[in-house]
Amino acid sequence: MRSAPSPKCIACGSDGVELYDGLTDYLAGTPGTWRMVRCADAECGMLWLDPMPVEVDLLKAYATYHTHSRPARGAAALGLSALNSACKLTSRLLELGNELGRQRRRLRTMFLGTAVPGRLLDVGCGSGRFLNRMRRAGWQVQGTDFDPAVAQRVRDKYGLQIDVGDLAALRYPEGIYDAVTMS
Repeated sequence: MRSAPSPKCIACGSDGVELYDGLTDYLAGTPGTWRMVRCADAECGMLWLDPMPVEVDLLKAYATYHTHSRPARGAAALGLSALNSACKLTSRLLELGNELGRQRRRLRTMFLGTAVPGRLLDVGCGSGRFLNRMRRAGWQVQGTDFDPAVAQRVRDKYGLQIDVGDLAALRYPEGIYDAVTMS
């Protein structure tokens, strides 16, 4: 996958402030290293990778992503599911009453957990789990994804409105969302 330098914020054009350097893709094994950068404008707060993947290559990054596979079936899948559930339960018990647990809960709602529910747009909604979680919390939700197969899967599974395409090309009217998330 190709990439290009991205020192400026794609939302407001401000310079980026390095948060982390030397990041690698340990999940999919994409070669290279990246920096995680935050917009210098405190009003914006956008985070991004530098260098940034070239837009026409983005689908390559998700070709083997979990949103493209069907759940496994059979005894092995049942065993893995039970192990996963046990690990989650243990993790949650260890997090009770400490800062790690509080931060984990805040992250599950993209730090919108204390906000009054309104209209939410999730850009790059992937599996749709976050949107479904926020809908259950009272938000009016809508998502976008550039992958038509993933968007259809989310529509079928959760009955959510998912638009396909690049955020700029979708041209949503200004000010119609109370929150916009991208993860």
